[in-house]
Amino acid sequence: MEEQEVTRAITTISAVILGFCLGQISDWIKSTKALRKKEKSLRQLITLEIENNVLEIKHYWNKVLGSSDSWETEDGDFRFVQLAEEAANNPFPFLSTDVWKANLGEIASVYSVTELNKLWYFQKNLERLSSLYIFFSEAKDERNETNRFHDVNNGAGIGDIISMYDFSDSIREYAPEYKSLVEKIITFKCNV
Repeated sequence: MEEQEVTRAITTISAVILGFCLGQISDWIKSTKALRKKEKSLRQLITLEIENNVLEIKHYWNKVLGSSDSWETEDGDFRFVQLAEEAANNPFPFLSTDVWKANLGEIASVYSVTELNKLWYFQKNLERLSSLYIFFSEAKDERNETNRFHDVNNGAGIGDIISMYDFSDSIREYAPEYKSLVEKIITFKCNV
C-alpha cells in the first residue's frame, strides 16, 4: 500500500511539474510570437515612413531640377547658387519622423547595429537637409528685403548687387552639401 501511495505521489508531483513546464513553454511561445509580430510591424512602419520621405524628396527635387534646362555653366561648373535659390523657391515637403521618434526606445532591440547606423544617418540627413532649406529660404528672404529697402531708397542697382552678392556668398558653401544630401536621400534603399 505504501508503495502505491509513493507511486501516486510521484505521479502527481510529476504531472504538476510537467503541467507547469508545458504552461511556461506555451507562454514563452506566445510571447515570442507576439514580440516577433510587434518587431515586424515596427519594421514595416519605419520602412513606410522612410519610403514616403524618400518619395516626397524625389518629387521636390524633380521640381527644383525641372526649373532649369541646364544646371551647368559654359565652363562645366554646377550652378549651386541658382540651385539653392530654386530649392528655396519650391515648398519643402512635409517629412514625417513620427514613427522613428515615437519608437526610439524599441528600435535598438529590433535592428542590428549596422541597420541602426544606416537608419540613424538617414534621419540625420533628413534633419540636415531641412535645416539647409530653412537657411536658403531665410537668405532669399533677406536678399528680397535688401532689394526692397534699396528700391524704396532709390538705390535699386546697388541693392541688387549687394543682395545678390550676399545671397551668393552665403549660399555657395552650403549648396553642394544640399545637393549631396538630396542625392543620398533619394538613393537610399530601405532594405533593413
